[in-house]
Amino acid sequence: MMNVGFVEITKRPDRVFDCFIFHDVDTLPQDDRNIYGCYRVPRHVAPYINKFKYKLPYGSYFGAATAFTRRQFELLNGHSNEFWGWGGEDDDMHNRLKAARLSYIRFPKCVATYTMIKHGLDTGNPRNPRRAIGLLYRPQVYKRDGLNSLRYTLIDYEERLLYTKIIASLPTPAALKTARKYSSRTPSTSMAPSSIESSTYNSIT
Repeated sequence: MMNVGFVEITKRPDRVFDCFIFHDVDTLPQDDRNIYGCYRVPRHVAPYINKFKYKLPYGSYFGAATAFTRRQFELLNGHSNEFWGWGGEDDDMHNRLKAARLSYIRFPKCVATYTMIKHGLDTGNPRNPRRAIGLLYRPQVYKRDGLNSLRYTLIDYEERLLYTKIIASLPTPAALKTARKYSSRTPSTSMAPSSIESSTYNSIT
């Protein structure tokens, strides 16, 4: 859906944007000096989160909130379309940066601190059983999986006062079927059949 949002916004002739921030809705900035914007290189916007005691959980962590110019995002071929449910897409994006030989920046800890709202696992966003593949370095995959392989049907596009609501239908891969069948307590990477339909509705707000 992040790719869908990017494509829909950039193809509107009456809207010109050159900074795209992808942000988890449960992660809130704590310091108003943390200006949101884009730079010569991509930016990891939300590196220091209370959930991780304001430390990077691991060196290549690139989650919660990120910022790209249009050129940077297109150079990376956007996000992967392989990830459904919770987890994995941020690690995959870090490896895309590596493959494209793009460095990135983080603001210092005194500015870039965040609070993550406590909540249970969203029933509409199950844990991705294949999230571990995001850690794999797959440079050949990044060339064919992303913006250039995105397939979707636009259902609704509604511009509101403070945001634009996009509803789209995407093909549901086997990974999503598996994720919905297994409980959030099962970090399995195996595949299993499911009776889920072949498409689902998703929304960006």
